[in-house]
Amino acid sequence: MELVLIREKLADHDQQLISIREELADHSEQLKLIREKLADHDNQLDSIREELVEHGKRLDAIEEKLTEHDERFDFFAMKFLEHDQQFMEIRQEFKAEISLLRNDMVTRLDEILVFVRRLDLERVTTVSWIERVEQKCDKNTIGIEKNTTDIRKNTTDITEIKRFLNMN
Repeated sequence: MELVLIREKLADHDQQLISIREELADHSEQLKLIREKLADHDNQLDSIREELVEHGKRLDAIEEKLTEHDERFDFFAMKFLEHDQQFMEIRQEFKAEISLLRNDMVTRLDEILVFVRRLDLERVTTVSWIERVEQKCDKNTIGIEKNTTDIRKNTTDITEIKRFLNMN
């Protein structure tokens, strides 16, 4: 009996071992599938890693270009600031020159105004002098005409006296 029990137990254990072997075979198949999937994932990760390296290189190139552009922008910004400063200096000089020109023009216009006033005064003086001379001329003309009339009258009188004397 004991042997039968032992045989039964051994048969049970054999059955259990067979089922465990089958399970292990299933697990082995599953592990193979998992290993294959892991290998696929490793390949995918490698390709992703390669793509990331390529993207990293591209990003490095882009970063270099951006750095170059930043340097150029900094250069242009400095030039703009320099030119802005130069324009401010030119503007200040221009304002000063315009102010000097304006002052010079005002001074010259004042001189011209003084000169024109002097000319106007001389004109007024000359006009009044001409009027006085014309008045004197008119008086003298009247005097000359009177003298001419007197001379003609006297000439006529002298002629008559001469005739009278010649007749006598």
